[in-house]
Parts: sequence; C-alpha cells; structure tokens
Amino acid sequence: DDEPMAALRELEQELDTLQASSVRVSAHVDARQVASVVAEWTGVPVNRISQSELDVVMNLPAYLCDSIRGQSLAIEHLHRHLLTARADLRRTGRPLGAFLLVGPSGVGKTETVVQI
Repeated sequence: DDEPMAALRELEQELDTLQASSVRVSAHVDARQVASVVAEWTGVPVNRISQSELDVVMNLPAYLCDSIRGQSLAIEHLHRHLLTARADLRRTGRPLGAFLLVGPSGVGKTETVVQI
C-alpha cells in the first residue's frame, strides 16, 4: 500500500520537474513566428513571403477602417477571404476571389475596392 503511493509521489515530482523545465508556448509572438506558421500552412517557404506583403494582409482591417467608417463587419469578411486567398487555401482552379459589394450610395463600396 505504501509502495504504490511512494512511486506515485516520485512520478509526480518528475512530472513537475519536466513541466517546469520545458516551455511549450512562448508568451511573445513576433513576425518571424507568424511567417513561419503561414509558411507551414501554405507550403510557401518563409523567404518567399515578403514582410511588407504579410504586414499589409495582416493589418488590412485596421487600414481599411481608418478610411471606411461603419463597415467593420464587411471589412472583417473581406479580410478573412483575402487571407484565405493569400494563403492559397482555395480549391484548385478557383479564382483568388470575387466580391460583390452592395448597398446604397455613399456607404464605401467604391472606396473599399480602391483601398484594397
């Protein structure tokens, strides 16, 4: 009865030591790590993903919301589809994207297209 408990305590101590010594997730994520994940998802080597293009795609919602007011939901949908297109996660033979922007005059349809 005492022997199994001693073995369990020993294993728990070993587990605590291992967990304390190995960091699984970094608290800080930098552009290199993001590029690495995007490269892994897309199969495109990290050196072929330009930093400026990655910055533009990642920051598109903030950029568009600066010049287009009241369309944050539409911008988020466009951003998600553009990320998919940029990552080339579409079906073979399909276009990168086709978007139909509808709404009354003055809501930002043309400005959205111009900004993208």
